[in-house]
Order: sequence, then C-alpha cells, then structure tokens
Amino acid sequence: MRPKNVLLLKQQPLDQCKCKLHENFSLKLSSFDINSNNLFWCNVLCDPDNYQSECWKGLCAMCKDGQNLIPLLMKDDMDKTIQYREWVKDTSKSLHKATKTVSLGDLIINDFHNIKNMF
Repeated sequence: MRPKNVLLLKQQPLDQCKCKLHENFSLKLSSFDINSNNLFWCNVLCDPDNYQSECWKGLCAMCKDGQNLIPLLMKDDMDKTIQYREWVKDTSKSLHKATKTVSLGDLIINDFHNIKNMF
C-alpha cells in the first residue's frame, strides 16, 4: 500500500515537475527556508505566469542564469555550514535522500550558479 503522504502525480498541480533535478533544486532552496511557490518565482523571473516565456526557458536577458536568485540567497556569513538533502543513487542504483553538509558559499557557487541547467 502507498503511504498517505505519497501523492500520485495526477494529484499534483500541472506546473510542478517531480524529476530528480527539480526536486533537488527545491530541497536545496528549503535549506535557505525558501519555498519554491509562486511568490518565489515572482521574485526570480520577470514573467513567472507565462510558462512559455523566455524566462522559463532560461533565455531572458533580465533573469537568466539565476541573476535574480543569487541575491536572494546571499547571507552575511557565507562560510556558515549548512545541511541540505538531495536525492542520490546509491551503489545499487536505488534513489534515496541523503543529507549533505557544505558551506553556504559553496552551495551557492556550485549549485545555484548552474541554474541554467534547470530549464
């Protein structure tokens, strides 16, 4: 039987992707206490309501490559160590959530600067 907290894809909004890449992005955002809801996208993209816009395709000159995201993440203490969770494959190629520990600055540089790979 399926646990109650596991929703079927047909029970999810159509604009929510549940692939490993996008789920890991959301999990990393949650380490900053950021929820990737519509309000978040309004702060990051110029045209968040049009899913066919240049913004969502990563082609908009105003918001491509995480230009609006990085300032939201910048904190006073970039050396602060934080923990985040992400989906990884183990040696048996099974997916599970792993907890990782990195500095805030490393997470921003290594993961969020590569936002163009998200779209």
